[in-house]
Amino acid sequence: MCFGHLSHLLGYFSWERLPGYSNRTVESRSLRPGVVNFWIQQSDSYQPLHGTIHFVADRTFGILMGQYRAAYYHLKNIHCLKASLTQESLVTVVHAFVTSRIDYCNSLLYGISDYNINRLQRIQNSAARIVTNTRKYDHITPILQKLHWLPVRQRIHFKILLITYKSINDMAPEYLCELVSIRKSSRKLRSSSQILLQVPVSRLKSYGDCAFSVAAPTLWNKLPANIRNASSLGNFKSLLKTHLFKVAFTDK
Repeated sequence: MCFGHLSHLLGYFSWERLPGYSNRTVESRSLRPGVVNFWIQQSDSYQPLHGTIHFVADRTFGILMGQYRAAYYHLKNIHCLKASLTQESLVTVVHAFVTSRIDYCNSLLYGISDYNINRLQRIQNSAARIVTNTRKYDHITPILQKLHWLPVRQRIHFKILLITYKSINDMAPEYLCELVSIRKSSRKLRSSSQILLQVPVSRLKSYGDCAFSVAAPTLWNKLPANIRNASSLGNFKSLLKTHLFKVAFTDK
């Protein structure tokens, strides 16, 4: 969890509009893993921040804030320079400075709200419009299809499934390999050769289902058998991208 933007957020609020808080200090208290609440001190007692300035920072807060700011900063600069770049160079620059921001730690973003997914998607849409010199109100789906860019949600799934494939085939660190286990049966079933994973039961849907140990097998078991049984990493990546591309743009 990154708290680099905390001071900016706290500075955004007008403390003078909070009567009775003359000697104010802020303290962060971790109530459960991945979640931090911010408290304000008044007269040697701590009170939770209520109303206008009460918020909860979760594990994705720092990542998303950094992605939004950095991506739009680079998009603005690229837009100013695009007249001096060839089409190929423009695509390379966009991938280097914008797409890399969207993909940064994106496996941690599995299960976030549609609102936040859409905010990231707007960044990719803006990049696609710059690359293709498309007007603001033109439909974006044909543009993404033409560029063969996976939408943000599918990019998150791609990253998780790639790590899962590496974990199953002992290409990932040991601590990740220990989080996935192949489903085994005492009887010989047709599915025995399909490399299905055991999905553990999570207690909390909001947090437990987002854990890699649950999300990875859930996504993996939905893949077609030919992708799960890919013979090499390169073949798996190629088949997976084609599959997710079809999922993203079917009936659109």
